[in-house]
Amino acid sequence: MNLKELKQSNCLVAMYLYEMPDMRNLSECFYSLAEQSKPVDLVVYTHGLTAEQIETIKGAAVNPYYTITRREESGEIKEEQIKATKVLNVTHIPSEDALNFAQIFNKTFNIAYENGYEFISLIESEDSVSLKWFDIAQRYANENPNISVFLPLMRNSINGTFTGLLNEAAWAEGMAEEAGKVDVNLLMRYNCVNPLGAVYKVSAIEEYSECERDDKQAPIPGTLRPMKESMKLTHYYEFFLRMIYNDLKVMTIPRLCYELKIVRKEVFTDSTCELPQDITAYPKERGGISNEEGRFWFELAKKEYFFFFFCKKTYETA
Repeated sequence: MNLKELKQSNCLVAMYLYEMPDMRNLSECFYSLAEQSKPVDLVVYTHGLTAEQIETIKGAAVNPYYTITRREESGEIKEEQIKATKVLNVTHIPSEDALNFAQIFNKTFNIAYENGYEFISLIESEDSVSLKWFDIAQRYANENPNISVFLPLMRNSINGTFTGLLNEAAWAEGMAEEAGKVDVNLLMRYNCVNPLGAVYKVSAIEEYSECERDDKQAPIPGTLRPMKESMKLTHYYEFFLRMIYNDLKVMTIPRLCYELKIVRKEVFTDSTCELPQDITAYPKERGGISNEEGRFWFELAKKEYFFFFFCKKTYETA
């Protein structure tokens, strides 16, 4: 897909919407992207939404705002909307072929690769990022050219209740071989990375992606697949294991720059990395899995990261 005429930055951020989101959270997400100290371009993939819903989402992207809630001395609760002062460069892409997180990541990676972006990042509609995050990440990238992925420290909440920090394990004493750097031994013991909001260096990841190649062994546009789309739930976990195993460096920047807002839904789909803690309690028809299947996918990721080609195993055929 040609975005070169629309390109205004060197970082492409992607968001995927398969249902109508909470509009307050979505507007705050758009606000956090519009007000970045270093501009980013945004693509919004949609699937299964009506034309009216898509227009509502486009309107929110044009006029994003952040809501401040405060209590007056009288005890009255008041809300104030702070409107964005900058224009968010956003492109809408109807998507029929990218329905899980790995497919969305790969589609975004190919668009970035073909249009000359240096970095990509994926964000979810309920979440928001620090207004300086992409500036901070790219400054770290310039100062550390040997590092390929930069993770933010994340504030995690479920239905508005703070539950802890994420991506912090690499900084915990005795956890990583080098403070702040995610290594294979750490990941084999704990699935302690979340891929949302991370800034990925396109040129580094391209070399370790499965793809179709032309007669000169150059990648054929649109065929690069850094993540294994056939893996359920643990596609990003296997991706990080494979990248680090092939000596790509992953670093957690010690700055709290991403707010992960998990909103419990009636039905879970694997288009998200915001896994509900009780996914094994969901019935199968609502996207749930058994404890046995969950263990299967995590153990499979630990065996598959040696290989670039797609995993053909499934839980049903194991």
